[in-house]
Amino acid sequence: MKTDTTLTEKFNKLFQDGMLVFVHVGKWEMTQAVDQEKDLGLKAEDVPDFIMPGKKKLFPDEIRLQFSRIEQRGRTYLRDNSLKFPIVDAHFVPHRKLVEVYDGLTKIKEEYDKAVVAFLANYEKYKAEMLAAHHDNRASLEDCYPPVDLIKDRFRFEINMCEIAFPRKLKAVSIVQVRAQNLAVEKMQAKFEAAQEAHHREMNETAEKFVKAACMDLRSQVVATFQTIADKIANKEVVTKTNVKSLREIIEQFSSLDFYGDAEVQAKLLEAKALVKNDVVYKDDAAAVAKLNEIVGSVLTVARNVSDVDAVTGEYFRRINLNPV
Repeated sequence: MKTDTTLTEKFNKLFQDGMLVFVHVGKWEMTQAVDQEKDLGLKAEDVPDFIMPGKKKLFPDEIRLQFSRIEQRGRTYLRDNSLKFPIVDAHFVPHRKLVEVYDGLTKIKEEYDKAVVAFLANYEKYKAEMLAAHHDNRASLEDCYPPVDLIKDRFRFEINMCEIAFPRKLKAVSIVQVRAQNLAVEKMQAKFEAAQEAHHREMNETAEKFVKAACMDLRSQVVATFQTIADKIANKEVVTKTNVKSLREIIEQFSSLDFYGDAEVQAKLLEAKALVKNDVVYKDDAAAVAKLNEIVGSVLTVARNVSDVDAVTGEYFRRINLNPV
């Protein structure tokens, strides 16, 4: 049985156009499990405000939650500047946007690291303030604070990039393995190759579904933004500078994330880009509004048409298959 080497092509070649980016964040939650007998042997009105369901907060929320807020900003930034990939927490970023995204995440990482340094430097001060604020429950809190040296390694903000590829050749199956399983060499090899083929087919289906989903998602973002403008024009509302700015932003966003080449939508967006310049004012210019309405309608017509999505994604894979990995 001969393994079809073309089975790996779609998935491998997808990573000629971008990489997967992951953000991994670690933090100390600054809480401690509640001791049911020691902490909750109280009347409801006497439960101190540092106790929440099942846990005690060891610091005020403005200190405790700052790391989660920075983390969320990082994840939101990555989500907004990438295409969601069907692997947990993975985001596909086209090469043309990779440096921009990495630099943006690095700034957020630097903010996170700076907050960690400040927190650790002020750890004992924050602890003393918390104990003073809850003097009546000091005994319930004081033993909950670990030494600062034990918590500093819990904080991290990591930015990782990778591509996924599968081996072009089968790994040899040792005779020891064959004998151990009491199988003939031929049968073992056939079984292994069949499993590899099935896995490669699954990965290529994943690549196809991802590109199709990316195409649909980017088009839907364009539709949402342009439809807002179409509605304003239809309702005879003023098209503001903020509205025009949103059009320019979605056009740039589409251009930076469209690694697969959605040519027809790109062409219409370029027409719109030429029209919505910084110096155009639509407030009292009926002719300008009419032109804008025409191009907005043209973009919406093309972006809403999903009948060509299979053709767009199919052409992308035909194109990259002409180039060796």
